[in-house]
Amino acid sequence: MDSEVRFYHMIPDQIVKRRTKCPIAYLPVGALEWHGSHLPFGTDCKTADYFAIMGAKKYGGVAFPVITYNDIRYNLVDAFAQPQYHDAYCKEMQLSSDMASTFVNGEKQPGHYKKSKKKNFIPLPMSYQEQVDFFAKSVAYAIMEIYLYGFKGIIVVPGHGGIAGFCDRGIEMFLENSKCSKNLQPAPIVRNYFYLNSCRDSEPYLKKASAHADKWETAILKTIEPESVHLEKISANPKKVPNAYMGLPIVNPETGQVQGKKHPCDKFAESDPRSTPEDREYGQLQIDTALKGLKKVVEDIKQLLKKKDR
Repeated sequence: MDSEVRFYHMIPDQIVKRRTKCPIAYLPVGALEWHGSHLPFGTDCKTADYFAIMGAKKYGGVAFPVITYNDIRYNLVDAFAQPQYHDAYCKEMQLSSDMASTFVNGEKQPGHYKKSKKKNFIPLPMSYQEQVDFFAKSVAYAIMEIYLYGFKGIIVVPGHGGIAGFCDRGIEMFLENSKCSKNLQPAPIVRNYFYLNSCRDSEPYLKKASAHADKWETAILKTIEPESVHLEKISANPKKVPNAYMGLPIVNPETGQVQGKKHPCDKFAESDPRSTPEDREYGQLQIDTALKGLKKVVEDIKQLLKKKDR
């Protein structure tokens, strides 16, 4: 069988061969998000794309292109976090505060945006709810396109925690709409797989906090694409919290502490990206754990498809 698994690189014959062997498609979903001084804006996209491609290579099927745009702006760290993060973001990107604060967590609707009264004016999705709906529609539409290429199982692979739950909305939207057209029936089996959930056993601090520009996320990208990681851009001062580093609950970027509370990790150094091991063993363990979880999803879909074909 052909080794190419990326849909946009494949010709029809290659696609049909892989789809006949395993009619499962992977849809990676990322975000363009600030990851501080040491990681690229496409960290979430790169990681989700990698798992989709590796899933197809190891377990069968085809990997579709990653959804990169259509972010829910309110859920990105430069808007979601504290003012100190916002200030650091503006400084690094050399942006005015006004431009960078177009969408701010909690506002849900930019106060400075007024829809035009011009006839046939089509407004951009500016409110929180409009962006959630727009994102869900983007995911739903992509799922429909994949289904129309003949795939019976589809795995959505989000790379950004802030959108993982909204991928479920997109899946539900597609499945509801599939009932409205005989050409979208029988509906495919669609699953949502957020790999961080699988890695809570291989990295215990993920049970207490989320991950962003931390050791775990840095190690995975360092293993996948080492040239894109720039740890030398982080201050060597262990007391200075790296730009964009955060967990949930959100830590103070100056002190590394949650206001009035202990840091969600036992020690800040536990998740500090500067503590990322030099060797690839730690990063590979996280990748292997995530792929093991993905394998379970693939096997579940294959079993369900077998039952359908009986």
